[in-house]
Amino acid sequence: MQALLRPRRHGFTLVELLVVIAIIATLIGLLLPAVQSAREAARRMQCANNIKQLGLGIANYASAKKRFPPGSQYDEGVTPTGTLGASSHGAATFGWGTFILPFSESNDVYSQFNAITSGTVKFPNYDWEKTAAAATVAKNSISAFMCPSDVMGPLNVTSNRATGADPQSGKDPYGKSNYVGVAGYSGAEDAVVGGTPPLVFRPAVVGGDPSGEIARRKGVFGGGSKTKISDIVDGTSKTLLLVERDGSNVRRENYLDGLGKDGSWWTGSTRLAWPKTHLTNVNANATWLINGTYRFGTGSLHTGNGTNAAFADGHVQWIIDNIDGSTWETLGGMADSGVDRNGIQAGTY
Repeated sequence: MQALLRPRRHGFTLVELLVVIAIIATLIGLLLPAVQSAREAARRMQCANNIKQLGLGIANYASAKKRFPPGSQYDEGVTPTGTLGASSHGAATFGWGTFILPFSESNDVYSQFNAITSGTVKFPNYDWEKTAAAATVAKNSISAFMCPSDVMGPLNVTSNRATGADPQSGKDPYGKSNYVGVAGYSGAEDAVVGGTPPLVFRPAVVGGDPSGEIARRKGVFGGGSKTKISDIVDGTSKTLLLVERDGSNVRRENYLDGLGKDGSWWTGSTRLAWPKTHLTNVNANATWLINGTYRFGTGSLHTGNGTNAAFADGHVQWIIDNIDGSTWETLGGMADSGVDRNGIQAGTY
């Protein structure tokens, strides 16, 4: 009798179970974008912190050396001639990223370079890519140079690929950098992009007069640059120092393929003619603006349609990609409003 009076137990019906699953799926669907957004906000903040730390390293270098580090070094063994295709343009030169290592808690890596010689040539004037020991050091990944939103990994495999090749065919898997120094208007150097006048960062000296070089290299970082604070006529708070470049170019077609950006190397450049680690073009043309089609230009993978940028006074700012081209170019120049210490009028090309 007791068995007959025992209450019946009801399980979930199939419909009820499906409803519960649907509710859970809906909640997850609503939650995921918020989680992703929070993660990207954290990555963007970390990226801003990275570029600020690099700017601080540059400031420490400038304080110790009384000048900013060169965009790329070529005082002796790898001096270019100013003509695209000259053999010296293929030399791998150390960039600003290497020179600030002792001033940004990476002195151990710097010391390895400093101990290497190539024949009679000593650091920093040897070709690091053709010096086996130095090329090995260049494969080190340094977290301060890597934007967490760039998912290509610690080594940059996007550069120096054959046309149409995927990133894995890149021949130069060196330590990645997502941050490049600003060379100003003349950051592209003859990179088959045309223009009048052509975009060159260091024209050949004509008649022994270097004024052309000085006038054309308007940014803080150029080839063999030795910029002093006094050269920044516009003021350090109004002059770009570093900007981002992501590594999203999954399939290279040409310089203006619009397929993303080629990341940089913290070590330096393998061609003085190409703006790898040390240069970026800020010409007033949409092609070279933030997230434009030029694969050696400025761009990020952050949400918000812009990029983090560090200024010469050390502050970091988010700059949107629809910034006026003339304003963007002016921010990249350090003497757009006056005459530099060499007596060259700003804006003279």
